[in-house]
This record gives sequence, structure tokens and C-alpha cells, in this order.
Amino acid sequence: MGKFTRYTQFICQRFFLLALALLPVAGALMLYVEGNGERAYWQMWQMASRVFVPEGKLSLIITPPDYTNLPVLTLADPTKDLPQGIKVHLSAGSTLAIVTNGEGPYRLYVNNDWLDLPEATAALTTAYQQGAHLAVRRGPWLVGYWPVVEMADKPPKVTIKNTPEALSPDQVKILADVSDDFGLKELQLKVYVQDQKEAVETVRLQLPSDGQSATEIVTDLGDHPLAGQKVSLRLRALDNMGQESVTEAVDVLMPDRQFTQPLASKISEIRQLLLGPTPNRETAAGEMLQLATNPQLYGGDEVMLLALRSGAVRLILNPDHASLQAVSRLLWQMAMHAEQGRRTRAAWRGE
Repeated sequence: MGKFTRYTQFICQRFFLLALALLPVAGALMLYVEGNGERAYWQMWQMASRVFVPEGKLSLIITPPDYTNLPVLTLADPTKDLPQGIKVHLSAGSTLAIVTNGEGPYRLYVNNDWLDLPEATAALTTAYQQGAHLAVRRGPWLVGYWPVVEMADKPPKVTIKNTPEALSPDQVKILADVSDDFGLKELQLKVYVQDQKEAVETVRLQLPSDGQSATEIVTDLGDHPLAGQKVSLRLRALDNMGQESVTEAVDVLMPDRQFTQPLASKISEIRQLLLGPTPNRETAAGEMLQLATNPQLYGGDEVMLLALRSGAVRLILNPDHASLQAVSRLLWQMAMHAEQGRRTRAAWRGE
């Protein structure tokens, strides 16, 4: 009995000494878990599972959303082929497909919840929406763990850095910062007149070569119906998620086209009477009617005759801003028609 008691005391002493020796380790582990939070919990589980993890094959295929233009990522047999704990960058809407050898039960941790894999198929497809962890377990053992870095698709960034400047009578250069994390879908130049809230024109601009960022935009506005007028410009950028950003308005004088054909030059001069802060409606209407009475100047073109008469009458009878803008546009179309010949007749007839 005494011998048994001494043996028991010896064992207890050894366990006590072992416990004392492990106290610093346990304390360090507790501090590590406390300092690193939830991720430390996963890592500890992963370390314990490495000792007992059963044999098994699995692959986890991640397909990012189309708008990201990112390649498919395959995580094959994470216990052998990939370093444990490697960070995975995921965007909301990514498709996760897991396939195993069927010797489960397997469970997938995604979107902050565990999903059971059907044992009959040993496969599961789901969509990632949120969460900082992605894991696979077989029974009680963790056979794969990846911390997740969420890749949020932010709206485009767009700012105008200078007052747009004319490179030529037709071209305007705009210095801007335009960028998007996953690529731009469309870049527009919005043109506003006076204090109107809605844009009167939207010009689609060429996207940057890399699809993601631009610093210099050159566009041809010389043939624009608002040529020669003071307008406000805004840049509008859209991404593939439908998110948009719009700059503050920048005031600019649109470049005015130089006409070489005599009739086109005359019509352009009449149009200039309607531009600026004090438009001269009466003089413009009178010159339009006088021009209409000289068919030899426009080759007897009936469309030109009708446009001159109707425009003059509208200026006289409707002294509102909308009529002023409409007749200004009509005169622009007439000048372009005269400059370019009969090719534009169908266009400004609306055919």
C-alpha cells in the first residue's frame, strides 16, 4: 500500500511539474488568441487538425464576378498543395464550388456560416457575399483554412483638373483623373447650357487603353451644335456594377467651327446674333427672311427655304429661351448642310 502511495505521489508530482512547465505556453497561447481574435481561433484549430487530419481529396474553385475581369482561382487539396493560411481575395458575388472524394462528412464555412455538403454528390456550389474566413472541415478536423480579404467594388473616381483648353478650332483637351478598381464601362462628357439641370448633350468618350485610368481626354467638339456657346461640362464615369461618379461643372466656351462655304459662313453669322448674353432676335429673323427671298444663294433648296422661314417666324412669335436654342440649333444644321453639301440633307430632315 505504501509503495502504491509513493508511486501515486510521484505521478502527481510529475503532472504538477508538467503543468507548471506548460503554464507559460498556455499563457502565451491565450495572449495570442486574445490579441489576434477570431483568426487565431481558426489557426489553433488548424494546427491541432494537422496531427489527426484524415486522408482526403478536395478542390475549391472560386469564380470571381464578370465585372472584376479576374481569373478563376482553384484551391486544390489545401492540406498538401497550398500553404496554410494563405490570404484569398474575394469579391461579393464570387461563386464557390467545392468538390471532394465523398468520404465525408465535409462542411464549408462561408458567409459566416457552415454549409453541409450532400454526401451523395460530395459537391456544393454557393455564392460568397461576406465574411473574413473561408474554411473546410471533415468531421471535427479542419482540412483547409484561408483568411479572406474582401474586395469591395468602389464607385469610379473622376475629377477635372483644369479648365478645358482648345487644341485646335475643333478639339478640346481636358486634364482629368479617372479611375476604377475593376475597370470602367463608360466615360461621358455631359454638356449643359445656362442653368438647366438636365444635360442637353451627352458625348461618349473613348475609354482609356487599360480600361481603368485616364489622365488626358481629347475630344472633337467642333461639329457640335453648341459650338461657339458658353456651356458647362461634367465628366461622368460608370463601372460594370452600374456605379457612377460625376464631376463638378466646369464652364467653358465651346470651340466655334470655321466655315469656308459662303452660304455656310452667312448662316453662321446669323446664328452668332442669337448667342451671348444679349441675343438679337429681330435682326436674326430679318436676315433669315431676306436670305429666304434669294433662292439663287441656296440653289432653290426647298428644305433650306422652309427652315429659314419657320426659324424666322419662331424667333418673332416665341420670345422664350427654348425657341432661341431651337433656332440656334436649326441654323447650325443649315450651316453644316451648306458646308458639307447634300450629304447632310437627310440627317437634318430627320430621315
